[in-house]
Amino acid sequence: MKDTSGSARFSRREFLATAAVARQSRRPNLLVLLAGGWRVQTLPAAGGGDLIAPNLDRLFREGVGFSRAYACCPAAAPARASMLTGRFPHALRTPSRCEDPTLISELKRAGYSTGCIGDWGCESAPGATPAAIQYLRANIPNDFCLCLSLEPPAPAPERFARLYAARNFRLRDNVPDDLDALARESYALYYAQCSALDSEAGRMLKTLDEIGLAQDTIVVFTSDRGDLLGSHGMESADDPHEESARVPLVLRYPRRIRGGGTIDFLVSSVDLAPALLALCGVDVPRSMQ
Repeated sequence: MKDTSGSARFSRREFLATAAVARQSRRPNLLVLLAGGWRVQTLPAAGGGDLIAPNLDRLFREGVGFSRAYACCPAAAPARASMLTGRFPHALRTPSRCEDPTLISELKRAGYSTGCIGDWGCESAPGATPAAIQYLRANIPNDFCLCLSLEPPAPAPERFARLYAARNFRLRDNVPDDLDALARESYALYYAQCSALDSEAGRMLKTLDEIGLAQDTIVVFTSDRGDLLGSHGMESADDPHEESARVPLVLRYPRRIRGGGTIDFLVSSVDLAPALLALCGVDVPRSMQ
């Protein structure tokens, strides 16, 4: 991946002004790609540099990256529920049923064709990338919203695993010396999974290109949480440290948003649903925080 840290920066006002424009033009389609457990420290702009992820590189080049994006909770189910409901986990009455309005329910009410594939913490449907591609092709005439959860393969296919050698990684400074060997092995496995997820995201981007909807589709790529991988002497992702809570977030909307920039104001997964509703010209429910 290329380092985009030197790219143009957008102010909060410039970015939010796009939502007002959305109400005056054709409604955008929406594709949300959630990569499970992808920590931001893999990215060059955040201190990484070993990752091979050409499709995410393309998204950052063509879209806007958020340099301070955080999961509201470094655990998969509550973070995913918050993404859809725009509410913090402690405010959700029944997370397993999502009785509050969601990004999907509000867009459906506004006339969008909606789909949710994979585990989203409160709304789920079986399937994977092939089902998502079929959904996109079937909804060419419609305004659509598709939320696709991409789960890291375990283990990653050999063609991705062979890209990384454990000895070549530069570990985070907060990985204790006695975990050096184990952390390097974890890094190699983890980066291979990220490259595999990047490939699946690329299939979705290619489909948008093929059906002629790339310009008018908002594409969001983010994650539910990061991973510690030995930082602070820990392997679990549930503890709220920078490595487990900070996540990648990039938004591409070629029709309305200039690509190649960076936004550095603080955002969390709770902000996703209300921001996307506004960009689609749909009223944001008062329940969203």
